[in-house]
Amino acid sequence: MDELVDILLAAGRPIGLAIEFKHSNPFGDDLEERTLKLLLRRGWLSQSSTLANIQISFMSFDSGAMRYLSRTVPAAHLCQLIAEVDVAEVLKELGLGALAAAGAAAAMQLAMDDGVRLLNDGSAGLAGPGVAYLRAQPAQAQQWLDAGRSFRVWTVDEKAGLELCIEFGVQEVTTNRPAEIRALLDSNRR
Repeated sequence: MDELVDILLAAGRPIGLAIEFKHSNPFGDDLEERTLKLLLRRGWLSQSSTLANIQISFMSFDSGAMRYLSRTVPAAHLCQLIAEVDVAEVLKELGLGALAAAGAAAAMQLAMDDGVRLLNDGSAGLAGPGVAYLRAQPAQAQQWLDAGRSFRVWTVDEKAGLELCIEFGVQEVTTNRPAEIRALLDSNRR
């Protein structure tokens, strides 16, 4: 992380850094705590979530991580990631039997519901739905937009997904195809 901060500082221009915390882990909030300590040591200002020219945001699917971070980081810089939970997809991805997949999907849905609550109450100011969630839950997304939440939608790799994001007024997208998505954005602005 120190090396990455050095690279971004050397850019000499405003730049964003989105840090994602992967969970669940057996170490509690240790990863978040160590990250914040490193950033503070480097001069990070928690109230603006800046470190010199770097604007830093934090994201996770884990609502517990978001709650922990919210003690230090303003909501505007916290991105609650949200996914559309599909039992068939869980079954396919995890290779579980139907009953186990249904149980896993139910647990995942409870976690997503907790993340939705954080977005609804404003504890997280950045909504981070997947494209599938945005497509399946347009009323919820509109509610967040109306409440002033910003959006960072993932993983936008196709033109249809990008068009949906533009239609909704999404501010940020995450993609595995940055050059292609940038070209589509540029052609859309003409």
